[in-house]
Amino acid sequence: MNTNSVKKYTKIAVIVVAAVLVFALLCFGLSKLLNVSFSRGQIIAEYDGESVYDADVQDIINYNLIIHYDGNTTEAGLNQIMQEAVVTYVRYKAMEIDLGKKGYTVDEDELNKTFKEAKKEIEKTQKYSEWCEMHRVSKDFLKEELRRYALAALYNEVIESEVKVTEAEAREYYSLHAIEKFRLPA
Repeated sequence: MNTNSVKKYTKIAVIVVAAVLVFALLCFGLSKLLNVSFSRGQIIAEYDGESVYDADVQDIINYNLIIHYDGNTTEAGLNQIMQEAVVTYVRYKAMEIDLGKKGYTVDEDELNKTFKEAKKEIEKTQKYSEWCEMHRVSKDFLKEELRRYALAALYNEVIESEVKVTEAEAREYYSLHAIEKFRLPA
């Protein structure tokens, strides 16, 4: 084989590899696009350009239904449980976005450590997969629930450092709103 033949075959190989990569990227991009629009379901909330789909909240709905449902729960009660689950999910998603804008994020290493510890505790009595099945949640639910706890702690830490209320301001607010909001025995 001469050098011209090698160059020719090299060019052909590069073109074929490039064409296959472009095709693969197009297929991957198209599958992602179709996946978002079909498998995640309908958009139920949007916040700051981020969408929440009904598939995103299914785990938290299922978990809350299992935890709070009893034989006396009415249809209105079931709807209330589901609505509260969705509101909780959306609030934490918004909190995560807002904290991210300020440069605060959940420590993923710490979250993974906490998740492994929680999973180990569950596995003392049953398999984690059985726990997930019992609560009708995906294997990712517990980690995401722990993320919500971490977000709440982070949010409280950030707010406490940013919001300062003096004793006088608190007393003034209470005296102005006592009749409306702070009635006994509440």
